[in-house]
Amino acid sequence: MDDSVIYPQDLQYWRTLPAYTGLSKPPQMDAATKTSPRHDGARTPPTGDVPDTWPATNTAPTVKRPRKSEVINDGVEARFSIGEDVFVTVGCFKGMPLVNVRRFYRPCPGKDVWKPGKQGLALAPEQWLALKRNMSSVSSVLLACGFSAKHTAYNGNGSTFLPSRFDLGNQRYAVVELFRGKAVVSLREFFRPKADQDKLLPSKKGLNLSAQQWDALEEQADKIDAVLKTVLEQKSLTSKVLKK
Repeated sequence: MDDSVIYPQDLQYWRTLPAYTGLSKPPQMDAATKTSPRHDGARTPPTGDVPDTWPATNTAPTVKRPRKSEVINDGVEARFSIGEDVFVTVGCFKGMPLVNVRRFYRPCPGKDVWKPGKQGLALAPEQWLALKRNMSSVSSVLLACGFSAKHTAYNGNGSTFLPSRFDLGNQRYAVVELFRGKAVVSLREFFRPKADQDKLLPSKKGLNLSAQQWDALEEQADKIDAVLKTVLEQKSLTSKVLKK
């Protein structure tokens, strides 16, 4: 032990604090006040081996979630195919009811086992209801977008179709636009860059649905609603519910 360093009297106490675990020696005493370093959560300029981060006194608030015993359908989902490798799943994830529109993949091509991929967007119940309310409008705009794509391909001129955006809440949108010469409905999360809060830019979180996939989603909207209602009412997902 270095005799040139003044140690506090309550040496064993300081060694038990989480912030000083693993230190080669305890924190130094303040030479001016002859008192031990502060340990009430305040930041003090570190000296010697005193760590830069002081132990906090107030714990962060936690989000109250239902217990697993209260969530009947947690981890159980109903899956609807809307074409190719895109599925809509309805269920609970960690106690939160979700409608998930996602692209799936098969890890083993020889087996009919599908797993969710990275491309997709999870919608809260209110966001799904907002999407359903706008389905007829989205379909009308999608028809116009498809006509514009065919007209552009026939004449060889640039398209004048401007993307139409439908707000689903919490910076998530259904956007009808031309993508690589085809009309698509993009379900996507947007964000505002720190440098310019007035701009709203699309993020990588989301996926594009073809016109055929959108039609399939619209056709199965009532079935998805029935399953979502069952999930929200905390009832078990049965085959009778899924066949409605």
